[in-house]
Amino acid sequence: MTQTVAPTAARPSTQPQVTSIPNTAPPGVYTVSYHLYQPSRDSSGVRALRPPPSLWAAADMSVAINGLPATAAPGAVLSGPGVNLVCTNVSATTAATNATCTAAAGTPAGATVSVGACVASSGSAASLPAGATLTCPLTVTMPGTAGGTNTTQTSVGIDAATSATNDNVTGNNTTSATVA
Repeated sequence: MTQTVAPTAARPSTQPQVTSIPNTAPPGVYTVSYHLYQPSRDSSGVRALRPPPSLWAAADMSVAINGLPATAAPGAVLSGPGVNLVCTNVSATTAATNATCTAAAGTPAGATVSVGACVASSGSAASLPAGATLTCPLTVTMPGTAGGTNTTQTSVGIDAATSATNDNVTGNNTTSATVA
């Protein structure tokens, strides 16, 4: 396979970009890595290629659920100090734009989950600095009747998620926990 990319108005160049996989290569799936660059001029007027904004340093949000016990009685309300979501901008250099931190009932279903107002360790959710966290109080209400003798204990799931407008690393944006 040979792919030739001709110059365009967005990428004026006298040399087309060529990617080749030799015809002697075994049949299969091949991945070709590439980066898109925009033409620009540096401060002295010299033409240079620079990556577009989408490839510049990005935020990287991660989420953790803290303080939930492994087991809880039917109807129990799990909340208080240490029961929270912590969404962290783990980027070393870039602030997260419009960061979010959410939770909901997961699988197995049955719990009622609510998230209180999040507090930023630095900055705000609109612009969460590198290394900063959003800490959000979490309340999980187990299904059943508190103190009920006819209610069997059940296992429930809690799902949490985080995001930011400029978070391009999504593999660490969700987590879940189970309380039996």
